[in-house]
Amino acid sequence: LRSNSGGITDDQSLFNFYVHRASKTDPTAAPDGCDSVMVLVPCRTLLRDEQCANLPKAEAIELYKQQFTESMIETVRSAVFHRMGKIESLQDLEEHIVDEVVDTPVTWADQFNLAAGTPFALVSDLSA
Repeated sequence: LRSNSGGITDDQSLFNFYVHRASKTDPTAAPDGCDSVMVLVPCRTLLRDEQCANLPKAEAIELYKQQFTESMIETVRSAVFHRMGKIESLQDLEEHIVDEVVDTPVTWADQFNLAAGTPFALVSDLSA
């Protein structure tokens, strides 16, 4: 989450996100008695760094990880749970998580060799 001034903000109302509950229409998407929920939060692409162009991939990826810190991920994650918790039946959703995967543009760049880490080739800018 970035404020208009470019810094991280605590305002949890600044972004939209997409929620998909695959197990609602496909019972094989989760074990019996469980649900499969995917939350997609638009985010910016990796800021390309000329320094990384000449590094081995693993070293470049480590540098790019600094653009999506654990603190930033936790801030966004908390904001999503806060917003979803406005729905009465989802207030304790976080307590029921059995498995969680967090992907960032770094994940896409590393696993799929996607330039700037964007699978959709569009840029989402949360700094409005």
